[in-house]
Amino acid sequence: MLVIDNWTDHTLTTNSSAPILPQAGKLYDIRMEYCDNVKTATAQLMWTSTSQTGRTSMVIPATNLFARARIS
Repeated sequence: MLVIDNWTDHTLTTNSSAPILPQAGKLYDIRMEYCDNVKTATAQLMWTSTSQTGRTSMVIPATNLFARARIS
């Protein structure tokens, strides 16, 4: 499912998406791609939860992400 599709040149921006309902303890496949035309790009994978105080977006820690093995 494509969530965000913004392949335009732009200044720093936040791309929001539609809500999803993940289940605790379940692993999900996520692919994040971005393009840098001027070598100053910034990309952050963030999340917001209704259980968070103030509902501010937080960066997903790298320790919560897992590489998927590629089988050829």
